[in-house]
Amino acid sequence: MYRLPATGILTHWCSRTAPSGALSLVVFFYYYSAYTVMLFPSFLSVVRLRLIICPNSPFTLILVRCCPPFIFIYPLFFTFFLVPATGICKPLDEPYPFGALMIYYFGSFHGIHNSPIYLVNVVVWMVVGGVVNAVLLLKLTSFNYQLG
Repeated sequence: MYRLPATGILTHWCSRTAPSGALSLVVFFYYYSAYTVMLFPSFLSVVRLRLIICPNSPFTLILVRCCPPFIFIYPLFFTFFLVPATGICKPLDEPYPFGALMIYYFGSFHGIHNSPIYLVNVVVWMVVGGVVNAVLLLKLTSFNYQLG
C-alpha cells in the first residue's frame, strides 16, 4: 500500500528484508496517519461553525476538549486488523520504474483489507466537511447581509 521511490538505498534494504511485523508497522502508521489527517479538516470546520453559531455555549468547550483525543483514537478502530499482519516488500512492474517497491501486508485479522473501509471514510469525511463548510459559508453570508 505504500509505494517507495526507486532509490538504491530503500530498494536494496527492502529487497533483503524478509516478510515481518516491522514492515506491517509501516503500513499501520501509513493508515493511522491517513485517517488522522482525514479528520482534522472536518473537525476544524465543525469547531469554527460552532464558535460562530454560539461562542459562549458550554458544548463548544466540550467539543474543543473532546475532538483531539477522538481524532487520535478513531484511526485505531480501522487499523486494528493489522496487528497480526505480516508486511512484505513487493516489486512493482510497468508502468513503474525499475526498482520501485510497495510495502503490503498479508495475514490480517480475518483477512480484512483496508481499501473499502478507507474509501467509505474518505467519502463520509469529505461529505461532512463539505456540508459543514457550506453551512459556515451561508452563516457568514447572512452575517454580511445583516451588517450591510
